[in-house]
Amino acid sequence: AQHVLSERQVRILQFEYHYLGKWHHTFALRQVVSWLAGFGYQCFWMGSGGDGHTRGNGTLDIGPLQPWCDAFEFRRWSNILCAWETKILQVLRQKSNLLF
Repeated sequence: AQHVLSERQVRILQFEYHYLGKWHHTFALRQVVSWLAGFGYQCFWMGSGGDGHTRGNGTLDIGPLQPWCDAFEFRRWSNILCAWETKILQVLRQKSNLLF
């Protein structure tokens, strides 16, 4: 995975974040977001109304996860979307700005 990410072979990466499995005992969201940032990725919350229910319409709940805020580490079911490509990041930032 590290080679694929460092070579930027993945344009968009989406993953679930919650309190089960490895997330419960091993991984912290801050560590994962920081690790991905090391490869040039920027991450966003994806498609939830803040109540844990995915809207499925591609909207973003909040802006980028950088700078980090400790409140992000709440371990509830959510989706994270990360990208590195400038054009994709512009669209993601625009969508997130529409929410504020």
